[in-house]
Amino acid sequence: MRYLVTCTACVLMLVACAPAPRGVAPATETPDVERRVDAVIRSLTATTRPATTSAATTPTWSDDVVGRWRGYVLSDGGDWNIALRVGRTADGTWWGRASSREIGVLRADLATIDARDGRLRFRLDAPNDPRIHWRFDGVAGGDRLNGVVTSYPGGRPETYVLLRSGSAPDRDADPAPALTAPPAPRPKVVPYQHPRRPLPYAEEHVSLTPAGGGGGGAAAVTLAGTLTLPPGPGPHPAVVLLQGSGPDDRDYTSGEHRAYLVVADELTRAGFATLRCDQRGAGGSTGDGETVTLADRAADAAAGVALLRARREIDPARVGLLGHSMGATVAARVAATTPHVAFVVLLCGVTVPGIDDEMMRIARRRDERLWDDDASDAAKAVAEAADRIDLRVVERLARAPDPAAAPPPDAEWLDRVVAEALPDAPKEARARLHRLAARALERFGAPHELESLRLDPRGDLMKVRQPVLAVMGELDRRVPAGPNVAALRSSVRWNHDATVEVLPRLDHNLVDVRPAPPHARVDRDQTVSPRVLKLIREWCVHRAGNRPK
Repeated sequence: MRYLVTCTACVLMLVACAPAPRGVAPATETPDVERRVDAVIRSLTATTRPATTSAATTPTWSDDVVGRWRGYVLSDGGDWNIALRVGRTADGTWWGRASSREIGVLRADLATIDARDGRLRFRLDAPNDPRIHWRFDGVAGGDRLNGVVTSYPGGRPETYVLLRSGSAPDRDADPAPALTAPPAPRPKVVPYQHPRRPLPYAEEHVSLTPAGGGGGGAAAVTLAGTLTLPPGPGPHPAVVLLQGSGPDDRDYTSGEHRAYLVVADELTRAGFATLRCDQRGAGGSTGDGETVTLADRAADAAAGVALLRARREIDPARVGLLGHSMGATVAARVAATTPHVAFVVLLCGVTVPGIDDEMMRIARRRDERLWDDDASDAAKAVAEAADRIDLRVVERLARAPDPAAAPPPDAEWLDRVVAEALPDAPKEARARLHRLAARALERFGAPHELESLRLDPRGDLMKVRQPVLAVMGELDRRVPAGPNVAALRSSVRWNHDATVEVLPRLDHNLVDVRPAPPHARVDRDQTVSPRVLKLIREWCVHRAGNRPK
């Protein structure tokens, strides 16, 4: 799943840094991507390696990375800041930690650190959010550390640039005492909620073709999925499981956890058939998962409902939908337009207009941004100006009567927006902000992003007349409970069978977290909160479960 906030800000100390090469093609575990990453690293090495001096005055490349670092990952999905601490013990063992509140990481241990041959490589697996896995590969030169970060296990290579924080280039001048002691090792994640075989119910691999094919004359899309069937002849009630923005596989895999494998198991043991499919472009499904629209997602969900209703083991009058995050938005759309949906479960779904959701993200990013004690007022002003530019771009695109037909903003508009965001900005800062504004226009102007900005989920929710269970997390940072619960309650007030639950100490990933920031998981081995599973099971059984004969 995507968990990164969308932004164009986070430039802080990088205004003076020359832009590093950017990756431009999808990165998967293929030799082609490895060659692209290596080419970018070679380019960075050529531009950042300092002139050769005597060995007595220049630290080795590996030792040069020891210390504190702070900077940014320059991502197409929105720049995000990151702080590193890298150290080495007396026996030569490397260790490190990373923090980035924008992606929900605080003092996360770095894995597989390798500092040899002029390169620093490590992997970041966030302890409080297993959806975040990044592979960093870069070089150090003096006070600068930069390179390429690729989402793990697959994604786009992006540039990162870090500056040494509060210390001289020589590691001996870094006063941080914590660098002498490595952090305690973390135990391996063991998802105890995953079902063990043999299963007390049947599984069947299925495929389906949504109505409308691939759209725009593209080849028809085929979705691959898994159907679970309770024991007995039936007919059984059934549920279609819908993931978030994705593209995600059928089990909603995130790190070691497989959330929909657990949800499907819970419901099937309670007497429900379930269908979960790989999203477009993921697993065994075809299609483009990066540009999929809400209409495409709704067509996929409707195809799942149709498949279940056609099975003899399933009661066609008791087929419902369960969606998480974007999947909740899709479930509401299908339930509002398809009479054959019997009930709906909405988990942590956005219910405020898209433009309001994006503006809240920008505000949260500003409030949670990490600052060095020695960060200059000018750097802070530039970051705040970039936030204001984001707001202007979002407003222009979302509020235009017909953005597709409107002429694209010209250079004069960009100049005016930058000038208003940061009057009297230095030339370098103005040029950087201008590039960020242009990139924001390109990103938010993509058809699927523009659709999200202009979407108002309240319209669909008001039309849903089927029984509804909506669950929100009190500590959900992605979909804050306050404004979204208010919009949800208002939208379903005419539905006489709507249940809205806000679960304390629950985050967006449907797991229990600690009440104190940074809201780390209570149990790293937990895949889905037992409270969520119990609520879903009992509500579904009460509304659509098999009755004693």
